[in-house]
Amino acid sequence: MGSIKFSLVRHAQSEANASLENKINGHNLGTKLTKRGEAQAEALGAYFKREGVAFTAAYSSTAIRTQKTAEICFRAMGCELPLSTDEQLLELDQGSWAGLYRDDIYNRADVRQALDTDNGNYIPGDDVPGESQKMVAVRMKSWIERKVDECNDDGQNHHLVV
Repeated sequence: MGSIKFSLVRHAQSEANASLENKINGHNLGTKLTKRGEAQAEALGAYFKREGVAFTAAYSSTAIRTQKTAEICFRAMGCELPLSTDEQLLELDQGSWAGLYRDDIYNRADVRQALDTDNGNYIPGDDVPGESQKMVAVRMKSWIERKVDECNDDGQNHHLVV
């Protein structure tokens, strides 16, 4: 049986991360990288290249910021690895809270109470529910287990970047 190694990479700085508006981003698939984010992705690729890291497969969510991070990183590595996208890799869905100001939501007494009581199972969103941290964990675990099964089927060594 071969080995399976996962390298987990968070996307580089996005416009939403850098915004002073402090809005809840959630899935927001169209958020782009900032110039700083592009430099971060390039630096990551240079690091991987310097360390001799070689991936056998690459995956990202369907968000533009994750795909662009991978594209820039791979270019800096001198790597032409195809990138597979999967909605299961999206971050937590904030439901109808996406685009709203954090302070307006997270300072509400009902939200504070719920988060302080059971943060992992709390589902954000008022009119349209999102998903809890536990729901995201189950979704991600399912994706990882599927990849492990796929890799185990061929008996080869794998290094997946996600």
